[in-house]
Order: sequence, then C-alpha cells, then structure tokens
Amino acid sequence: MLGAIAEGETIIEGLLLGEDPRSTAECFRAMGAQISPLNSEKVTVQGIGLGKLEEPLDVLNAGNSGTTMRLMLGLLASHPDRLFCVTGDASLRSRPMSRVIKPLQEMSAQIWGRKDNTLAP
Repeated sequence: MLGAIAEGETIIEGLLLGEDPRSTAECFRAMGAQISPLNSEKVTVQGIGLGKLEEPLDVLNAGNSGTTMRLMLGLLASHPDRLFCVTGDASLRSRPMSRVIKPLQEMSAQIWGRKDNTLAP
C-alpha cells in the first residue's frame, strides 16, 4: 500500500505469499499502481504518488483481507473527488466496519456501509 502511494519504485523482498497480499495488489493495480507479479523473491511497485489514486473502472475486492479493507478505506477517504466501491468475500462483508467508518465520517469522509456499518447487504 505504501509503495503504491509513494513516488517512484519500491522493491519488496521476501513477501509472504497468500490471498491477502494478492487482493491488496489487485486493488492497487486497479487504481493505477504498477505492481509486478507477486513472488517471494522480489516484487516491484511503481507508485503513483500521494493523493493520486485513480478511480477504478470496477468494484475493488479485498477478498477476505480485513487489513486490506480497513487500511485501504482510510487511503481512499483521502481522495474526496473520486468514487470508490469496495467489497470483500462473504466473511469480510459480515465483519463490523463501524470502528473504521465512523472516524472517517467524523473527518468529513463521504463513506457508507450497509447494515449497521458492515459491508453485508
């Protein structure tokens, strides 16, 4: 995430491969960051700069990664002129998000969740 909003190249070595980093990478690719294929030896992220995340063409999917969801919501809230729609798998959509949504709303973010501020329908 930090590499995506930094300017220039970030190299990540020894990445623990799993679904969470894959979901994170896909979300940030959709918003303009160039991220090499994930492998445990070396991942290269070409950041686009702070405040420059692009509005994606589709819904961002955090999969089952609560960390991706919660941290990404804060970053997305810093882009008030763009629309982002974020989802996750059924398990993630059932988790409470009010501890993230409420503070962001108090900081003037235009953010909504479904059903008691979870992401569930």
